[in-house]
Amino acid sequence: MEGEYPARGAALPQRGVYTIARMRTEQKRILTVATLAQGFAIGVTIGIFHLMLEPLEQDFSAPRTQISLGPVLIMLALCSAGVVAGGILDRGRVRAAMIFGAVLLSAGLAMAGLGTNLAWLAAAALASGFAVPFVGPL
Repeated sequence: MEGEYPARGAALPQRGVYTIARMRTEQKRILTVATLAQGFAIGVTIGIFHLMLEPLEQDFSAPRTQISLGPVLIMLALCSAGVVAGGILDRGRVRAAMIFGAVLLSAGLAMAGLGTNLAWLAAAALASGFAVPFVGPL
């Protein structure tokens, strides 16, 4: 019957199942670019933050607790954007999503570089975090 679960140990249907071995060369290239883009986006937002902690404390004369809100804001935006990105990707708009994410991530990183106060950096963290699920939609 349609819609029932297969018996334990039974082979699953192969329709719609994609593995790397079954992908065409173009699909493999797209997967590679998306994987690298996702790794870059996570690296420049979350992965590098601990290196900038002390310089930010000194430049803004702020306690570590205030500076440490940056990764929290990034993760908050990242998780929220995942819901939005999922809807866009379900419609098959992968290229548009990646372009939007790249532009928004670039804007967020530029905002962070030009930030003159903690509120500006918080806005940059939110923009950068929101961009991450779009940059490399896996």
